[in-house]
Amino acid sequence: AVGYEPDRRRFRPHVTVARVRRGAMPRRHGLPEPPRATFAGEALTLYRSTIGKKIIMAVTGLVLVVFVIGHMAGNLQQFLGPARMNAYAAFLKSTGELLWIARLTLIGATLLHVLMAYQLTARARAARPVGYQMREPQVSTYSSRLMRWGGVTILLFLVWHLLNFTIGKVNVTGGPTDDPYNLMVDTFSTWWI
Repeated sequence: AVGYEPDRRRFRPHVTVARVRRGAMPRRHGLPEPPRATFAGEALTLYRSTIGKKIIMAVTGLVLVVFVIGHMAGNLQQFLGPARMNAYAAFLKSTGELLWIARLTLIGATLLHVLMAYQLTARARAARPVGYQMREPQVSTYSSRLMRWGGVTILLFLVWHLLNFTIGKVNVTGGPTDDPYNLMVDTFSTWWI
């Protein structure tokens, strides 16, 4: 390189956290010690950071995936006959407060997940307000680029699913809504569902 002497030191991979001269302590010039960060302060700092938002999104996504797996396992009882499915539905209704705790946890996880996705997208767009002239993704996959639309699709399905089986109990064939087994059979025998 012109004007610079080449560096002859051997490269050692490392992470520099802070540069302080060895043996030197930062001078505080008689100032009092700064207050220690509280848990709430650290949590707020984590929430405001990009990596914190990604961690929150990952944890809430994991909560939702675990629920979907458990929900699927419960609904597979449909194949064991009407008595088994209806007994499972009755058991869920009998759990009372536990069911509401699970519902509130899922609502909170869903809201946090959507909020973090929105905030991260807004942050990424603000970081580069002018778009690329020609965008050719280098490392992202097709599924990762469509993930946002998959989330919107799942959210729309969730609204219909809750209206169909929980909140409104809508039977699109006009059949009974008080029998979980037959409600599911009627719903999934309709071609557009």
